[in-house]
Parts: sequence; C-alpha cells; structure tokens
Amino acid sequence: MQFRVLGPVEALDDDGAPIRLGSGRERLVLALLLVGADRLVPTEQLIDSLWNEPPPTARQQLQNLIAGLRRRLAAHDPALVTTRPFGYELRMTRHGLDLADFRSLFMQARAQRAAGDEDSAHTIARAVELWRGAPLSDAVPASSDTGTEALIQGLSEERIAAVELLLESLAAGGRHEEVLSAASQHLQADPWNERLHEHRIRALEATGRRQEASATYRQVRRQFLDELGVEPGRALRELNTQILGGAPLAPTRPRPRTVPRELPAMTWTLVGREPILGSVLAQLTRRRGDAPASAPPAIVVLAGVGGVGKTALAVAAAHQLADAFPDGTLHASLGAGPSGVADGHEVLGRFLRALGVEHASIPADPDERVALYRSTVDRKRVLVVLDDASSEAQVRRLLPTSAGSAALVTSRSKLAGLPGVHRHTIPPLLPEDATSMLAELSGTQDVDGAGVLVQIGTLCGHLPLALCVAAAKLATNEHLRLEDLRDRLSDEHARLDELSVGDIDVRASITTSVTDLSPAAGVLFRRLALAPSGDWPGWVPALLLERGSAPSGSRVSGSVGGRPTAPDGVHGGGRGGRGARAGGAARALDELIDRHLVEPTGRDTAGQPRFRVHSLVAELAAEALADTEPVSDSDALAIELARQWLALTDVADARLDPGGVRDSDDPAGPTTDAAVRAASESPADWFESERLNLVGAVHAAVARDDRELAARIALAIRTFLTIRAYDDERERVLRIALDDYPEEADQRLSAQLLAALFGVLAQEHRHDELPDVARRFLDAARRVGDGPLEQRALSQLGWAAMVRRDFAASLGWYEQAAELAVARDDRAARTTADAHRGVLLRNMGLPAEGDPLLAAMVAESRELGSRRSTCIWLVTRAEGLVDLDLFDEAQALLDEALALAREVRDDLGEAHCHLALARVHLGRGALVDATTEYESARPRLDAHARSGEDLDVLRLRVDLDTAAGRWHDARPRVERLVAGRRAAGDPLELACDLAREARCAAHLDAAEPADGDPASGDDPTRTECRAILERLDLEPGALRLPAHLRH
Repeated sequence: MQFRVLGPVEALDDDGAPIRLGSGRERLVLALLLVGADRLVPTEQLIDSLWNEPPPTARQQLQNLIAGLRRRLAAHDPALVTTRPFGYELRMTRHGLDLADFRSLFMQARAQRAAGDEDSAHTIARAVELWRGAPLSDAVPASSDTGTEALIQGLSEERIAAVELLLESLAAGGRHEEVLSAASQHLQADPWNERLHEHRIRALEATGRRQEASATYRQVRRQFLDELGVEPGRALRELNTQILGGAPLAPTRPRPRTVPRELPAMTWTLVGREPILGSVLAQLTRRRGDAPASAPPAIVVLAGVGGVGKTALAVAAAHQLADAFPDGTLHASLGAGPSGVADGHEVLGRFLRALGVEHASIPADPDERVALYRSTVDRKRVLVVLDDASSEAQVRRLLPTSAGSAALVTSRSKLAGLPGVHRHTIPPLLPEDATSMLAELSGTQDVDGAGVLVQIGTLCGHLPLALCVAAAKLATNEHLRLEDLRDRLSDEHARLDELSVGDIDVRASITTSVTDLSPAAGVLFRRLALAPSGDWPGWVPALLLERGSAPSGSRVSGSVGGRPTAPDGVHGGGRGGRGARAGGAARALDELIDRHLVEPTGRDTAGQPRFRVHSLVAELAAEALADTEPVSDSDALAIELARQWLALTDVADARLDPGGVRDSDDPAGPTTDAAVRAASESPADWFESERLNLVGAVHAAVARDDRELAARIALAIRTFLTIRAYDDERERVLRIALDDYPEEADQRLSAQLLAALFGVLAQEHRHDELPDVARRFLDAARRVGDGPLEQRALSQLGWAAMVRRDFAASLGWYEQAAELAVARDDRAARTTADAHRGVLLRNMGLPAEGDPLLAAMVAESRELGSRRSTCIWLVTRAEGLVDLDLFDEAQALLDEALALAREVRDDLGEAHCHLALARVHLGRGALVDATTEYESARPRLDAHARSGEDLDVLRLRVDLDTAAGRWHDARPRVERLVAGRRAAGDPLELACDLAREARCAAHLDAAEPADGDPASGDDPTRTECRAILERLDLEPGALRLPAHLRH
C-alpha cells in the first residue's frame, strides 16, 4: 500500500486505487501512526490528539477507531497495526509513505546543492510536488494547541524549507522566471513568508525589472503594516535599499535551518522497559491545549542506581520522539567532565552553537550566556536530554523555557529540588527480561542453557549494565561456557571484579553514587553489608550507626533475663540523646535513598517500613566495610544485629503459638516500640516479612563462630517454618547450626536441634534417616542429664520404629518413655508417651484400644499444650474415630482443630483438617460434602509434596471415585497410587493401596468374591497385600479401608 499524509490522509492499494477510510478521527489516528511508523505511539498521545477534554470512554473509543482501521486495511495487510503495552505500532514493512519519500528527496537535493550539482532543482521539485495541500488536512485535531497541531506546523515548516531550497536551486541555475512562478504560487498559501517575498523580488531584479521589484516591496510593506502592524524584516528592508541604490545585488546564500540531532546511536538492546517507556513518551508529549504559552515545559527525571539502564531508556525515548520536536534534540552528558562533572557553562556554549549561534556571538558572562540560550530556544520545540546529572543546580540552567519544549534528565539522585517534574525510579529488569537480554546480546541459542542464563541473570542482580558485561564476555570468548561464567560470578567476593569488560565497569558505575556521601551516610552504607539479607525493616540503620560507634569488643546492648533487649533506636527516643542519634540515622538513610543505593519498598504486612539494597550494591558495601573497619568491630556488630533478631523472634514466637515448648529464657517483653509491637501483634506476618533475615542471621552467627546464637535463632524460627511449610529452609538452618557444633558449647541446644531435625525428616517421610538422628538426640539428652529431652528422644525412637513398621521395637521405646515419665513423676510426659502408643495401636488396626490414650492426650493438650499441638492431637484422634465409624464425634474434633489451625495460620494443618473431614463425609456417604473438603485440601497438600501429588490426597480421590461407582476413573489413579507407594518404600501403606487396587480390578472384571475380605483371593495384587500383612503380623483391619471397600 501507499500512504499519503502531505495533504488529505489517503491510502492506495498496490494498483493505485484509493482505499476508503473512515471518519476524520480515524484518519487522524492513521496519520499519527504513519508519522510514528515502526515505533510505539503512546495511547495517551493519541487520546490527547483526538479530544481536548477526553471523555471517560476515550480509551474504548480509541480501541474502536483502531478496530475500524484494521477492518478497512486487513485485506491488504492484516498485521499492519499492532497493539503494544501502552500504545500501538504501525509496521511499514513493504508499504510506502509520501512523507518518507519527501524527506529522502529533500536530503538528496540538499546534498546535490552543496556539491554544485544542477540536478538539485529537479530533485527538490519532485519532493515539493508530493505536497497536495496542508498536511493532514482532512483530519480533525482537538484544538489549536495540541501535539497534533505542533506536528502539523513542523511538517509545514519542512515544506517551506523544501520550497526555499527549490527557489535557491532555480536561481542558481539562472531560471528566474521559474522562481517567479514558484514563489507566487507558494505565496498564495503562505503570504507572510518573507523569504518567499525576497526570492520573488530578487527574481524580478535579476530579469531587469527593478521598478517592479521596488513596487513589489512597497506592496508587501503596506500589507504587513495594514494587517500585522509591523514592518517587514531587516533582510527584506536591506534588499529594497540595495535595489533603490542601483547597486548589484549580492547573490543569495542558502540559510539552512539549524536542527541539531545530538543523540548518541542506539548500540544496545532495550528489553523489558515498555511500560516505563510508554509512560515517558506520553509525559513528554502531553496535551497542551488548555495550557498558556507561559506554561513550563514537560520535564521527566529518570533516577536509579548506576548501571540500571537510565541512559539507554532516555536515549531510546528521545529517538522515538524526534518528530515531535522538529526544532532539534540536544544532548549532554553531565557526568563526563575531567572532575567527573561536566562544566555547565561549556555545555551551554555547545548547545548555542548547535542551535546556529555563531561562536563570536556567544557571551562569556555566565548569566548572559544563560539568557541567550533561553532566548534562542524560546517558542521552539526542542527536546533537551541531560544524562547523569549530579544536582538540581546543574540541571536548572540547561532546561528549555517554552511550553512546546521538553527535558529528559537521568540522575543517580531523585533531584527532589526540581518541583513539578515527572519522576520515574528505574528498577532492575524482571528475571525473564534479564534472561532475554542475555540471550540476545550474547547470541546464545542453546535451549539447554536457558537455566544457566537465568542463574547468570540472578547473579548479575538483573542489572542491565552487568548483564551487558556478562553477555559481552560470552559473545567475545568462544571458549567461555555458560557454566564457567556462572561459577565465576558465584564467588560473591570477586563478582564485581568479574563484571568488567573493555571500558564498561559495574563497580565504577555504582561507585560514582558513593564517593561524595556524607560521613554518616558513608558509614551506614558500608555497614548495611552486615544485614542478613538485602531487605530489612526500618530499625536496622539506627542500630548499625549507634551500636557500631561503640569501641571494639564492648557490649552494646542491655539485657532482660540474660537475653538482649530489642534494639535501641527501635524503642524510639529516650535519655542520652538516643532520639537525636535515630534522627541522624534517618537522615543518613534518606541520603542513601536519594542516591538509589537503598530503595524503600513500603510497609510490610506487619506494618513495618521496609528497605532494599541491590545485591551488587551490597557487594560494593562489603568491599568498603572490609577496607575501612576492623574485622573484629564488624563481626561484633553483626553478632549484635543477630541478637536483636533473636530478641524480636522470641516475642513473635511466643505470640504465634502460645503454650508451645520454648528453648530459651523469657524473651523481651512487648513495649511501645514499633518493631516489638509488630512482632507481638502480627507474629505470622512479622515472621513472613523477616524470614530471609532470620535465616541469614543463623548463617551470620555461624560464620562468626557463635554457634549457640545460631542454635537459638534456628530453634526460635522452627515453629513458623513448620507452620508455613518452609521445610527446606527449616532443615538447612538446623543442619547449619548443628554442623561442627563445639563440645564446649551448650549441649542442651545441640540436643534440641536434633529433636527439631527429626521433626523435619519425619514430616518429609525420610524414614531411613530417622533412627540415626533419634539415637544422637537420645545420647545428647542423656549427656546433659535432661529428663524431658530424654523423654522426647525415646518417643522419637518409637516413632522411627513405627514408621519403619517395626511395631515391636516401637512399643518397646514407648514403654521406656512411659517408665521414665513415671520415674520422674511427670503426668504430662506419661500421657504423651501413652498417646504415641495410641497412634501405634491405631496404625496396627486396633483403633478401639488406641482411642482412650488419644482422648487423654487431647484433654491434656487442651489444658497445657500449644494451639498447634492441640490441633495435631485433635486430628490424630479424629482419624482413629473415623476408623471406628464414629463420624459425628470425629467431625466435632476436626471442626475444633480447623479453628485452631486458622488461628495460628497453619495452612498445611488446615489442609490436613479438610482431608480428614473429607474422610468423615465419605464414611457417612455424603459424597458432595466429601468432594468439597477434598478440593479444599488438595491444592495445598499437592503443592507441598515433592512429586507435586500427595499420595494421601490421591488415595482419597480413589475412594471417592469407587464410592460413586466411577471404577474406570479409579483404575488409572489407583495404579499411579500403588506405584507411588512402592517408590516411597512403606510396606503398610503399600498394602493399604494394593487392597484398593484389588477391589477395583475385581469390580471391573466382574469377579469380586462374595467374601468381603479384600486380602483374600488368588490374584497377584491380593496375594502381595496378604503377604505384607503376614510379614508385619497385622490383621486386615490395619488396612483402614473405608466402609464401602470393607463390605
């Protein structure tokens, strides 16, 4: 297709036939997309061009206009207009546009004219002939002062420039009659263009008609005075004087219109910035229809840490907006001077020269130079791009003044002293965008390496500059494997060394933001490297500044009950100037935030203000800390910070599950302080917000050989990690605290760590590892002579034997636990030991014998236990009641358990309650209710299963299918269930599901024996099931089948 905008908006098919277009607004949308072809045209720009006051339905109406365009042009190119985030793009591909042809011919003619080529007149004449009237003449702009009107004016000025070049070329060739004809023709459309009048008068003089030339000047002068009230310009007046004096006229010289285009080339890839780019484009071209001529220009500030891609985004936006600013694009790198900061006086001089001011006319006085710059850009449409600005004062003198101009500024600071600007904080890329950027720049096509690229992107902190360095190394070193680069970057102490190639250095880029920090901000920046993670609450800076000022080795906190209190500066003001010091920390933090070395992330769900440090910034902080502060001081401060986490953790843990077993002294009590209040009032939210810091605090304590502190933190956070099913982290912190635990340290803590580790392994069904951990626990408990711990260890040995289906050994361990409880005269311990024996009896198919023991445990836990332990025992007893077909009593217990699980926000415990309730409804035959409870339990339990499918949930699905008579649906599920049980290695659970498979097969084969015993018969499945029961010395009741499969 061929499109035309130099006159009425038209579209022609490949045969030159016109394509019918829609309304004026539809034509305007098409014209704007054509002028911005192959680039994003923001939705807001289109809306502002269509309506002076956009209606509420503006977006919907624009979508309808775009849909109409697509319908009209779909037969010729269905992919012509593409929807993009924040706007639309028209892709020209093979199509033509008269504006593009005009500009190409104009550039060719200007080059020919400069070279003295006589063909320039012919070339420029072809360009002028493309004009069919006023540009976009049948489109309907919203007002006389919109972005569209600016575009139309800019195009008209391009036409005038072409006409002037045509007249100059004709005159240079002595074709003065053609000059007269062309000038007269164009003056009809532009009667106030003095350059056209000058060309006409010169042509009259050149053909010997001096009197007519003088008369023509007088006529023009009278017209200007009568209608405009002004004299013609100086050039026209001087020309008339020369004619009247009879002197030969000096040859006309071209007066090229100076349009600077100073942007650097786009030599990089812009990935993942479409939302911000669209917003910036819309803000820089915002509607000015209701703004007076004195309104300020649009100013956008892109702020962010060094290397985040501010310059790339600014240059990309400026390139896309070239047509919106026909008077030019100025660019200056303000951080590129010899001292690191460009001289604004010199930048102004360069801008003036770029705008056509001769060097001799540029004042040396700074104020005069600023005044001339502002006068030069006044009433022009200029985009000024100021890169890497360091201060507001540096920027102010370089800003344009007219409403039609705009400025795009990048800075590592927020430049808060510039009011009324649009600010964007540029974040690192999203992980998927970082991976795409790495793949594109490095040329990596290996699909198998995609996972390694993701890891490299993470190690680069998703920072575009770091990604560019990594990609450049991959692209230029054919022997460098993805895995090699990943391993190099994995060394956090050498990562910044690795992120340097050529003249690109990530360390240098970030360091620029650090070099001129105030002393307090510099100290805080360095010490933030001690934070356990890159995300922390607002009390941390005050502690790092106040406590770190204490002498090396001195104690920097008080204590409550032998334990550290919550941090000073967290508690707020008080005596000794603490409030003043907290204020100093706040100011230092504000400075780091302004430099984008720290990013505020809002308030967490516990109500605490939170802040984040980029991983590469944190690494630079660690380097600075190692270079400036003694290791002993920084280690002491890191330990103090970990102690404060423990103090707050004790508060939250005590509130999360009241009545639970505590492994430490009394925690610091709640105060009016915000941090302690958050831990006390919203413990689950607090734990979730601080999880990474608490895990990191364990690592920090171990790294500094404070194993007891590491153990205390690991034990304090285990309840939360259990409730929220962070099983990998729970095991990791426990093992880290246990590894190389010193003999001289508190061995009671070592025993508690082993007990907690047993819980992790039991929950994950890692039965083979349980006996060793339980024996180590028992040995440790006996070494320290702790009766309650020994009692727990014996019970864990009994559990380990039970899940390994050594029921005799299990009973023996539980009997030892009971005997120890009697010897210690510990009624609660005896009840617990008996309850574990009750679980064993239930699992052996003897629920009637086990239930009284479990009932006693439920009563004991209600009185003395924590909410979570009570919930667990309620579910445990209810499952035995289901085996006894006591469904009403089981449901009452499960309703109570579900309420407790919700109170402590134990999502996994809640899912187990729903699963048990589903068994209750299944036993009653209420299949709809059973299915509802099943659907409530399945997502959480499946998500927790390592295979992605919980086998107990799958078993219940089989039972629901068979109860509803869906035997064909049940068969593939039960086969999958049996395969899963074989892989898990639990013989009793395998037998339970072999019985289900046998029932399913018998029903489908129409050969179910009359005897209801599922362990009878001769087929291999039943035979294997019977063999397992015989080997374990169990009766068929141990299969714990639902009633419809038992009878």
